[in-house]
Amino acid sequence: MNNKHIQYLVWCVFILGASLRLTNLGIPPLWTDEALFADWAKGIPRQEFLTVYLAKFLPDSEFFLRLPIAICGSLTVLFFYWITGKGWKSFYGSAFIAVFPIFVFWSRVARPYAFAGLFIVLGWRWWAFYIIAILTTPISLIGLNLFKLKEKRYRIIYGILALLSFSVYYFRPDVKTVGDFANFSFLFNEKRIWYVPLLTLLLYCCSAFSDKYFVRNSPEDIRGA
Repeated sequence: MNNKHIQYLVWCVFILGASLRLTNLGIPPLWTDEALFADWAKGIPRQEFLTVYLAKFLPDSEFFLRLPIAICGSLTVLFFYWITGKGWKSFYGSAFIAVFPIFVFWSRVARPYAFAGLFIVLGWRWWAFYIIAILTTPISLIGLNLFKLKEKRYRIIYGILALLSFSVYYFRPDVKTVGDFANFSFLFNEKRIWYVPLLTLLLYCCSAFSDKYFVRNSPEDIRGA
C-alpha cells in the first residue's frame, strides 16, 4: 500500500475524529471549569489568554464556546500525520489521537489543552507556533521537540520559551507566592494535564521505531531545522 492509500485512510480517520468531537457538542451543560472559562471571556483574562480572547468574539452558547477547541482537536489528527513523516507510524499516531478517550474528551470541552495541542504539533516543525501554545497554557513547554536541541540556536530559543512559559504560569490567579510558582505537583495530580505529554510521546514514538513505509528523510524533518 503506497502513501496515497495511507493518506486516504488518514482522511477517513480525520472525519471519524471530527465526528466524535463535533457531534452534540453544544448539548452537555457547562461544568465547573468551563463556566469559569466563560466568565473569563466576559472580563479580562489572566490565563489561557488566546482561547479566552477568541471566545469574546463568538456567540454566547455552549456550542460556540467549545467549537474552537473541537476544531483544533480535529485538525491535530491531520497535522500530526503530515508533520511526523506521512508513513504508517504517523497514520497510527493520528488514528490514536482521533479516537483515544483523553484526546476526544478534552477536544469537546472549553479548556485549553486541545487548542494548545494543535500549535504544539505545528511547533515541532516551525518553532514560532510554540509561542501560541504557551500563551494558551504554560504546560505546552512539555511539548517541545527535544531532538532539535542538538542545534545551538534551538537551545537559545527553547530557553526563551521556558521563560515565557514560567511567566504565563506566574500570572495564574491561583499563584500567589513564590512557593506556588515553584509547585509543579499538579503535573502528577491532575489527569487533565496529560493531554500534552501523551501527544509529545507519540512524536518520540514516530522517531524511535523503524518503519519501512516511512517516506525518505522524514526522521530528519522532525529532528532537524
